[in-house]
This record gives sequence, C-alpha cells and structure tokens, in this order.
Amino acid sequence: MAGQKKRAVYAILIGLSSLIYFFVAWIGYDKMHIDLKETFERSGIITATGTDYHYGDKGDKANVFYLQLNNMKKKLGIYRSDNNYTDLLDKVKTGDSVTVFYFNNHNETENVNIDLVQVDKYGYTIIDKSEYESKESGLFYISLGAGVLTLILSVLYYKRIILPGPKKQE
Repeated sequence: MAGQKKRAVYAILIGLSSLIYFFVAWIGYDKMHIDLKETFERSGIITATGTDYHYGDKGDKANVFYLQLNNMKKKLGIYRSDNNYTDLLDKVKTGDSVTVFYFNNHNETENVNIDLVQVDKYGYTIIDKSEYESKESGLFYISLGAGVLTLILSVLYYKRIILPGPKKQE
C-alpha cells in the first residue's frame, strides 16, 4: 500500500509540474495579442538604419535590423532567425518621420532593444505588430504541448501504463 501512495504522490507532482508549462503558455499567449496602447509610443526622425549585432544580457550575439530615432538614445530593432532584412532596409530610410511602438527594457548591456513591435510612417503601418506576435507564438505552442504531455504522462504513470511497478511473486 505504501508503494501505491508513493506512486500517487509522484503522479500528482508530475501533474503539478504541468502548471509551470501552462503559465509559460499563458505568457506566450499574452505576447501573441498585443494592444498597442500597452506599448511605449515615440515619434521622431530616423537618423540611422542598418544591421548590427545585438548583444544580449547572457552574452549571446545576433544580427538584427535596427533604426535610430533622433530623440532616443537606444537603437530599436527586429530580430529574424533567417537574418533577411532587405525588405526592412527598403521600407525604412534615414530621414523618414515615423512613429514606433515598442516595449521598453531596462537592460543597459543590450545595445539594441529588439522589442520593436510596430512602425508607422506617414500614417501607414510599414512594419506590422503581427511579425512580433508571430515570434512569440512558438513559446505558446511549445509550452501548451509540454503541459498537456506532462498531464498525460502523470495519468499514465499513476495507472501504471508507463513505468509499472515490480510484479508480484506468487
């Protein structure tokens, strides 16, 4: 009987660990549906654009597109895993008057804030928030899948379908 209680406790602990995955999925879902009213908004003239290396807080380095506004110290940027920024370089030019929407980060070690959500130029959206939102969708789907899988594994473990206990000797 003690083994059955132990198995039940382990199954519950495994099941509870799925809460972590569901919490991370909730964060990802929240980032997939951005309300621009919740971002910082700044209008200005672009003084520089191009590609640069983004130095993250953990020492990682990635090639990113950036733009610099005349009234901001930090560069704002966009990261793409394929490093293809030709369309952005064509759309965003030095001297353009734009309004940017971004999430502020207070990490002083980063040279480019890659939380640029949307860019509007002369009233038209030239970089849409859907690109930022789609990057965050992976976090949601992976975490949701891991949470469901963990719950299923905890039930299977409890019912002894996986990792069955020792067989009783007769």
